[in-house]
Amino acid sequence: MQSVVRTVELAPDAEGVIVNGMANWRSDDRLNEGCLHRIEAMEAAVGRPVIAPDTTLHWAPVSFTGGYAHLRSRRPAGRL
Repeated sequence: MQSVVRTVELAPDAEGVIVNGMANWRSDDRLNEGCLHRIEAMEAAVGRPVIAPDTTLHWAPVSFTGGYAHLRSRRPAGRL
């Protein structure tokens, strides 16, 4: 999260942030988490869209099949 905030501080005119590479955070129960699990917090912290490999990986096929609205109602997945 700190690197996303720092990126916006260094480039305040940027319309969004692209996360390059896969994040490797641990949840409270020690399971791996990627950006998908933290995307809304990152977007709230910087006030603009954050695009990451795992969020686009999930978004693309779901959006093409028309299921995005259904999934969004179950678990928010950022602005993308």
